[in-house]
Amino acid sequence: MAEEIKNVAEETQPEENLMLEKVETEENLMLEEIKVPKGWSLLKDDKISLRKVLLAGVIIAVVSSIWGMLTCGWLFNWVYFLEPTEVWKDINFQDPVFNGIFYGGVFVLNFLFAWVFALLYHGIPGEKIGKGIWYGFLVWLIGTLPGIFSLYLWANISEIVIIYWLANLLIERIIAGMIVASIYKPRSV
Repeated sequence: MAEEIKNVAEETQPEENLMLEKVETEENLMLEEIKVPKGWSLLKDDKISLRKVLLAGVIIAVVSSIWGMLTCGWLFNWVYFLEPTEVWKDINFQDPVFNGIFYGGVFVLNFLFAWVFALLYHGIPGEKIGKGIWYGFLVWLIGTLPGIFSLYLWANISEIVIIYWLANLLIERIIAGMIVASIYKPRSV
């Protein structure tokens, strides 16, 4: 009886292996049949060059910092003296902890800006720099505009400051988009 069970087990084992192989093959065929729609590189992360994303993030962080120093810190700093002025925190710009948090945040946010550009590259309209202009505008439209609108509703800030921020950040995001578009090109597989 034990021999009969052993013989039956040996006879059925190859069939089970064949069925397993067949299922695996069908699954592989099913995976191969899935086509990624044109413009959707989200599923093709192997095309993203992390080195270029990091480079773009660093350069955008530097340019954004310089832009902020020139506009908010010098050329248009007068808007921060418009009433009401009680909304501003007393910040020590010489504090290394503040600067570390600030510049670390600037880099992380601009790295994310460049990384999302890389993820959405094929879905952004335009070619070369035009892609960057569109991307910068779209980020401003769905990121900056709603945030500043909410801030205006809930905080006591001058309307001129709000208008200045909207215009300044639109220009800054378009410049950032142009930078990332000029640096980042997807890898060919």
